[in-house]
Amino acid sequence: MRNIFNQFQKRCQRKQAINQLEELVQTKYSKMYRIALNYTYRLQDTLDVLQTSFNKALKAIDQQPDLVINDPVAWYYRTLINSCCDFWRTQQHQPIKANFELEK
Repeated sequence: MRNIFNQFQKRCQRKQAINQLEELVQTKYSKMYRIALNYTYRLQDTLDVLQTSFNKALKAIDQQPDLVINDPVAWYYRTLINSCCDFWRTQQHQPIKANFELEK
């Protein structure tokens, strides 16, 4: 009986964490957008980074059922900034594409 209660409690904690994350994204989206835009400088890349950070946060909640998030705002902002840094690093290692045409 205790095992069933523990599973139920973990599911409730997971659902609560997801709801907190969803509420945070809905209320603080413009601030998150500005943070990501400062790292990426382009609209499409900013939206990609926001989506990636949200997916990483959801994956962390799903993969770690015992995860306790004391401050969900700070935790998600840290996830967002890490995603921005990851994006920035990958952009630094991509070669610059140039289109040179030889004159005849």
